[in-house]
Amino acid sequence: MEQIITFRTAPAIFFGNHVLEHISDIVKSTKAKRILIITDKGIVGCGLLAPLKAQCKRFERAFFDGVEEIPREINVDKSDL
Repeated sequence: MEQIITFRTAPAIFFGNHVLEHISDIVKSTKAKRILIITDKGIVGCGLLAPLKAQCKRFERAFFDGVEEIPREINVDKSDL
């Protein structure tokens, strides 16, 4: 029997200058209680994840920075999420 997978994306994507200053309010408006941040080591290494972590401290959160440039299934297996 074939496995059917459903993938739903967010109803909106927010981007632009200073969007991180508003991310906590944006997440709160979705009524989310938990968030998952998926990124790569380059973003972490240049310090771009730190402001996001600071803005999202009121939420239960998980971070995964093991994404490669061209992700493969093994990236998902490494996440343990």
